[in-house]
Amino acid sequence: MEQTPFTYWKRPYHQWVVLTTGLLQLLCLFLNLKNLNDVIRVGLMDPHYNVLQCALSGMMAGIFLGMFVVGRLSKSRRSAQIAGAVLLSLLLLVWLWVGFGLELALIPETHGIWLFLAVLIPLGILYASWKAKNVG
Repeated sequence: MEQTPFTYWKRPYHQWVVLTTGLLQLLCLFLNLKNLNDVIRVGLMDPHYNVLQCALSGMMAGIFLGMFVVGRLSKSRRSAQIAGAVLLSLLLLVWLWVGFGLELALIPETHGIWLFLAVLIPLGILYASWKAKNVG
């Protein structure tokens, strides 16, 4: 019995949808950065909300572009799970760095979403690692 080769994607076009979504998130990031620059220059509003928007757009771009790379390079289900855990680990480090570097973790208006994602990402890492261990 011939075994079909592993594919990360359920449908062939899914990889291009994920790539397009990642590129659109990069576009949103650049537009948010432009808006942040305008908010800072005018000085009428507190820029923390715009900083959070930039951080979330950057995180989403990293997730989608990382998923695209993982999907293109994975040769087996186990390697895909391990690569997913590594991707989430890198994104967690970036999220923690952004949270403390830009002080998103310390601002009352933004620390809720920051803390939620700082807890959710390690749970995703644990789940992906557990799946990689249990996949034959």
